[in-house]
Amino acid sequence: MTFMKEINSLDVSENRLGFEEIIYNLDVPGFVYDNQKKIKIEDPVRRLQFGTDDSLKVQVSGIGNQYQWTFNQFQGVSEGEISGATATNFFLDSINYMSMGTYYLTVNNPDLPDLTLQSEDFEMIAVTDVFGQIFDPDQTAYPKGDVILLEVFDGPFIHRDTSLVDGNAEYLFEDVDLGDYVLLTRPNVEEDPLYIQTYTGNSIYWEEADTLKLQEPVPGEDIIIQEDVESPPGEASISGIVETDFPDEARIDEIEARKRVKRAGCSIRRFRSAGRGEDGVWELFAYIESDENGEFEFPELPEGMYLFNVQYPGVPMNPDSDIELEVKPNSKIRLEALITEENITVNDVTLGLPLVIGGFNLYPNPTASTATIDYLVNRSIDRLGIKIYNGAGQNIFEEEIKHQPGKHRYGIDVSGWKDGIYYVVLQDGRRTMMVQMRMLVAH
Repeated sequence: MTFMKEINSLDVSENRLGFEEIIYNLDVPGFVYDNQKKIKIEDPVRRLQFGTDDSLKVQVSGIGNQYQWTFNQFQGVSEGEISGATATNFFLDSINYMSMGTYYLTVNNPDLPDLTLQSEDFEMIAVTDVFGQIFDPDQTAYPKGDVILLEVFDGPFIHRDTSLVDGNAEYLFEDVDLGDYVLLTRPNVEEDPLYIQTYTGNSIYWEEADTLKLQEPVPGEDIIIQEDVESPPGEASISGIVETDFPDEARIDEIEARKRVKRAGCSIRRFRSAGRGEDGVWELFAYIESDENGEFEFPELPEGMYLFNVQYPGVPMNPDSDIELEVKPNSKIRLEALITEENITVNDVTLGLPLVIGGFNLYPNPTASTATIDYLVNRSIDRLGIKIYNGAGQNIFEEEIKHQPGKHRYGIDVSGWKDGIYYVVLQDGRRTMMVQMRMLVAH
């Protein structure tokens, strides 16, 4: 770069120059060299088998450079310099769960104290295999179906991989990133309709599943696939559809055009009263998967009280929606289940048209500052108002909110309100429908 001695000004910012090139041209008038881009590295993302060694290398020109490696752990520990790591290379000894994270090199030079160069991040990930066998309730090998690997997140779990169960009833996931997972076994429902989807821990509900804490290689994780129950017949039915309103990243397939969900695990539990002085119980009555069109049906039901559930790992049921159902003789109940990133809301649409207001959710609840209401207007209405009553029944807040068909969100500032229970009421202008939710304010 000797030709630079012959020019009057030079701006080399936003480049990837080393200290040698920059220091050599400091005498050039108007020389601008700050804001250098991060130093390029090879293989920035590295997934290594648990216990494997690796060497991280960065090349920077310059004489008398001073080096320091920094580590930012994935597990939430704050970023910090690595003691003694003061060379261009860093040897990562036996990667494990606690050494997973990002590593980068900073470089300084005493001849240019106002400039620090930094490398791109090395993302270092430890991996291992996850494997096991599938058995039926009689402890007989079940060589059918598949197993879904779900990474646990706050919200919908992420579908990372699928493994077919082989002829030895074994499954295998190779090179799985260390972390928290749940496994879901899905039977071949066409051949074995009596078997039902089962999670680790041998539960049919993700909320009760055992989390696989994958922090090191683990022994085989076996799953006992559960059977559906035999129940007395009747003449009523519950049917419906399962839909999503967000791009699917969890384990269930979404039908793009209609946004309906196939192979969603749907179940109903029937209430059985207990003896005097004892609480009644909800017992599993029937289980079915939604079909290719996202539809399900529970036929031949006897009368009684039922609790409806849809499984979408990581997304809970909305307890304020139509999940508790009274089934009368010969009744035909029709449901719509909408899966959002926050919850699963069920609407009873037996009368034909969908509810005017659906998909409603109030969060956080309890709240200390702002409460947010999500709601869905399913058809045209002339107005929509919100009223809030305190525990004494006094109307303390009233306002008109958006009423056009579609999804809406509304926020309420409750930071100055007294602690206690409040009742939030949404009602249309003609008073033909009303939605009521309970809200707890706690500072």
